Amino acid sequence: WAGGEGGAVEAGGHATSSGVAGKGIRLGWLGVALALGGGVAWRNARFRARVQRDRVRALEGDEQTMLESLCRRYRVKPVPVYFVDRLPSACLIGVVRPFIAVPLDTSPEHLSLVLAHELCHRRAHDPFWTIVRNCCVALPWFNPLVWLGARPSRVDAEMAWDDRVTAKLQDLHRLA
Repeated sequence: WAGGEGGAVEAGGHATSSGVAGKGIRLGWLGVALALGGGVAWRNARFRARVQRDRVRALEGDEQTMLESLCRRYRVKPVPVYFVDRLPSACLIGVVRPFIAVPLDTSPEHLSLVLAHELCHRRAHDPFWTIVRNCCVALPWFNPLVWLGARPSRVDAEMAWDDRVTAKLQDLHRLA
């Protein structure tokens, strides 16, 4: 009977929130959240180690001058840039000691666009916000809507930086 003071619903809620079942549910939730967070951290650490292992060379000469110019243009503190073998796309890696990894086969004509895009990520502190987004997925891991929203959030950030980089380019260069 749910009616009245001390009813079955109230008693069940009390037993669940402070009893063995409630503690078990909270420990299970925390265990899954920590496992998800740990899995993401482990995967990112492995990726960073692979990228550092496969580095071929750093920017040099005119490339370094171009990077410094882009850093001034986007008002960003310069970061190291490395060409990396077997990298599918350029990326900004790290929160504490960030660096930009660029695929080894990036053409010299596109290098400035790639670097500008990654510097926009740096300016917006995207590595930090990626950690926040991952926490927002790991903590309410049981909610499918959170999982559905995480990917569009990442894609929107990528497209926003593409738009920012290409906004002042001529149509021919924007297509590249």
